[in-house]
Parts: sequence; C-alpha cells; structure tokens
Amino acid sequence: MESHPDHVQSVLLLGVIALLDHDTESLEAVTATLQDLRATHTLTEHEQDQVGEVLRSIAAFSESGPEQAVLTEVQTDIFLHPNQPHGWSHLADVGEDEFAAEIALKTAVKAVPPRGKLDARDLAVAYAGTGKAGDTQTAIFISPWVKGGWDILSGALGSRG
Repeated sequence: MESHPDHVQSVLLLGVIALLDHDTESLEAVTATLQDLRATHTLTEHEQDQVGEVLRSIAAFSESGPEQAVLTEVQTDIFLHPNQPHGWSHLADVGEDEFAAEIALKTAVKAVPPRGKLDARDLAVAYAGTGKAGDTQTAIFISPWVKGGWDILSGALGSRG
C-alpha cells in the first residue's frame, strides 16, 4: 500500500477487512482513500461500481442514520458518474424508484460497446431492474447465466397466476 496507494483492489480489500473487523480508524482512512479514488476518472466502470459498493456497505453500518448514509453514497455515485448505470440501479433499489430504473436502463444501453465498455451482465441487470416482464426477458436473453433476471421473471409471472 505504501508504494501503490492508488491500487484499487488493495484499498477495497482493506475496506472490507476493516468493515468486518469493525476497525473504525482503518475505516476512516479507507473511506477517505475510496472517496478520492471515486472522484478520479482513471477507474473503469467495474472498479467504480466496486468502490461504490464498499462505500455503501460502510455507510450501511454507520451508527447514525444508515439509510440516509447509503442514499447519500448512491446520490454521490450518480453525481460523479451520471452516464453509468450502476448508481441509477442502486437508487432504484434503495428508493424503489421506477424512474431511476428507467434511467439505469437508458444509460446502460448507451454504455455498451462500441460506445462504452459495459459488459453483458451489467446490461442484463439494468434490463431486469425495471421489473417489467418484457425487459426481464430481454435481460435473460442477453445474460442467461445471471440469476437475478430469472428471479424477477419468476416473481412477475407468479404475481399474475
């Protein structure tokens, strides 16, 4: 860490270890480093999502207002990277917001190759996130190995019958 303080995977690992050990001093240092890393544009979309995930996990275990802290982290993700679907998808999950799920899908469609580097799994998650049966079927078609699409389709079909 001393020779490569901006190595994302190492900082993420330290954050998870500090979170599991309830090490508040390390969590403060890791949170500050992750906040700095999240604001750079050198991270890939996948790394940005991982950084956001760890920051949301740290916020979820905060002692005062964990729901608001998680929402603040999601909003920060969207503010820093509005063109990426991850923040919008998490906002849809946290706030159960249909509009956020639609924005996540629209940004995901624009972020796949050749315009971006979003992979099939993330595109499928965005399609499944809308909760609509047709979009969920598209998610399954794009990435049949992703369990979430199948679960949402099962729930959508189960509620009809």
